[in-house]
Amino acid sequence: MSDNAISDELDRLTCDVLGQALDSLAAGVAVPVLVALDEGEGPQVTAFSDDGQDECLAAAREHVRASGAALRYALLYDGDVADDDGAYHQALIIEFAERGDEWAWSGYVLYEGFGAGEGFAWSDPQPAGECPALL
Repeated sequence: MSDNAISDELDRLTCDVLGQALDSLAAGVAVPVLVALDEGEGPQVTAFSDDGQDECLAAAREHVRASGAALRYALLYDGDVADDDGAYHQALIIEFAERGDEWAWSGYVLYEGFGAGEGFAWSDPQPAGECPALL
């Protein structure tokens, strides 16, 4: 992991894309693989949905790597996480980092009630370990 704390800009980028995804799920709209890139002039969000999830994740990661001007990124996708008993739960999974970081932070937010509007519920974000940073 990076020895640095998460910057305000990276925190804002990550929270914004996560909030948009949670709003979509509450409204019954499936969330594609999303990449939010910040090149210093506000985030640009790109959706990847034309293939299966593995292919979309690969394309999204390559999109981040190819971004020469990005200062930070957040990559989000819908998936499942296992609990200690081996049961799987729906979750939004997010990876995020700043340019120059060796490792990206990752985390997840459990959710239930797809399309339930006000009945939609989600957990507080949980850490999910580290992964190689893409910038």
